[in-house]
Amino acid sequence: MIKKNIKGMTLIEIVIGLVVMSIILVTAVNFVMTTITTRTTLKQSTEANNIASDMIEHYRALSFNEINESSATLDDKYICETQVTDSTTYKVVTVIVSWPVEEPKGNVTLSTIIGDK
Repeated sequence: MIKKNIKGMTLIEIVIGLVVMSIILVTAVNFVMTTITTRTTLKQSTEANNIASDMIEHYRALSFNEINESSATLDDKYICETQVTDSTTYKVVTVIVSWPVEEPKGNVTLSTIIGDK
């Protein structure tokens, strides 16, 4: 009877192991990159929403005749544009906050109707 002494791995076992590890590593890196992109988008969207909400509250505090269109850049990061649709008894105020500098680019739009008292 011949006794075989197997010590170590064959080349095929090593290659299969490397392929499996590569697949796992690529999947993990893809997951991390997606998570980072999503986090960045949510952060920018939340900040822009807060700015737009503050601007809406600012316009609600003004008298009817003081409400006008405006545009401003905030922190060299966000552009805040206010559009006003005028009527005799009410104004539609639309605030658009965009972030054109950082990727991914996007914007948040909030609107409100303000009546003449």
